[in-house]
Amino acid sequence: MKILVVEDNGTLAMRIATALKNAGMLPDIASTSRQVEQALAGTEYDAILLDLGLPDRDGLQLMQDLRSRESSIPILVTTARHALHDRVSGLRAGADDYLVKPFHQEELVARLQALLRRPGKVLGRVLRIGNVPGASVPGPGHRQLLDGSRGRLAHAPIGTAPCHPPTVLDVLKLLGHRRPPDGRP
Repeated sequence: MKILVVEDNGTLAMRIATALKNAGMLPDIASTSRQVEQALAGTEYDAILLDLGLPDRDGLQLMQDLRSRESSIPILVTTARHALHDRVSGLRAGADDYLVKPFHQEELVARLQALLRRPGKVLGRVLRIGNVPGASVPGPGHRQLLDGSRGRLAHAPIGTAPCHPPTVLDVLKLLGHRRPPDGRP
């Protein structure tokens, strides 16, 4: 999952990037609105973490511009602006979530994962294998493992199980281990 971290504090940006990497994500860092525009022009991101206090432009205005272009990319605002009217303004301007600094990195990662689990987002996608009952593969936010003892694909969030992406052979094994409803081999 490709995440654009928009933060002008270099130390904080690196800490956030490290936390995201540890959660199996691929962060890029931008510290100005100009860098954000350049990054978005060349890369498709799954989400944006956006600090509102940017040196060259207000992050709220940047977010409004993104939304006016009909961008549906999830945006998690991370800012020191903590007043109720700031939070409401951020959400009304297009933020999908709003996290006030200082925050715990664990909460940041959890909120980002929640945004990405929404239907149609990267963690909310499930790939079906034809019309085979019970044969599905979670989207790219999960890794899959063929559980040979039960003949099914088991999955867990990235980083929680030693596993590998499914191969054609894994799917064929899955289909070969399927038993008819009456239990006959």
